[in-house]
Amino acid sequence: MRGSLIILATCFAACVAVCRPGLNGRNDWYRCEGLNEISESVLPFGAVGLSIVESNVSRIRSGSFAKLSESLEQLNVTGCGVETIEPAAFAGLGKLKVLGLVDNKIRSIDASWIRDVSRSLKALIVWRNRITEIDPEIYDLLTELEVWDIAHNELANCLQPEALKKLKKLGTILIAGNPWAYRCRFSMTWYLGKNHVRFIRDWGITDLLIEECLAHEPGAQQDDAILNECVDRKIGSSDSLPQSVAGLNEQVRELARKLRSLEADVATLKKSRI
Repeated sequence: MRGSLIILATCFAACVAVCRPGLNGRNDWYRCEGLNEISESVLPFGAVGLSIVESNVSRIRSGSFAKLSESLEQLNVTGCGVETIEPAAFAGLGKLKVLGLVDNKIRSIDASWIRDVSRSLKALIVWRNRITEIDPEIYDLLTELEVWDIAHNELANCLQPEALKKLKKLGTILIAGNPWAYRCRFSMTWYLGKNHVRFIRDWGITDLLIEECLAHEPGAQQDDAILNECVDRKIGSSDSLPQSVAGLNEQVRELARKLRSLEADVATLKKSRI
């Protein structure tokens, strides 16, 4: 009986929503656990940094952080199952510099919840979600953004240079792990390199093959199917690679195979959600 009570007490303690100070060695930085929703009764007044983890928060409601409007500079909601972010969810957070929404289930980056923090936000970290689209308006809003991490999502549509150039202070962007089309890879690589934006992606030598196909394969400039076939064909042929990099061919072929398999899995998952 006593053992059962101890186990019950331990479970109760772990499941109770609690926010503790001391994150990053600072008393004004808090770690919150066990939340089923974000409410003013739980949030610590005066927090400068706030990390919400090990929680089950499917929706971030409008005005959820209004209590922290005078203090909050960094907010991280990690691995909490967030699917929906309501318009004005971050209303009042005029001092927020870093917004992290990592390892959740977010489907889009929407201007309706970015707008309230756009003037102060310097880093937007949304890797490992399910993002398939980015609201075009956010490029006009995020004028102070320096770091943007959109890696490991489901983004296939190109980030257009015309839109990226609006992010005048962007210094680093992470774009690996998305099913970008070959044409997207070329245009993004060209723009980011030309404008001295540090970018992290996982394409390796495929960049050179895309450039080669666009330059020399008839129709590749206009037709995605022709471009894709050309790049895939060259990936599978060591004769197409310079001697200095031919030894990497097997690794490139294996990566391409894994990418196609991953894209097929993603497509299957999308169909299962319909």
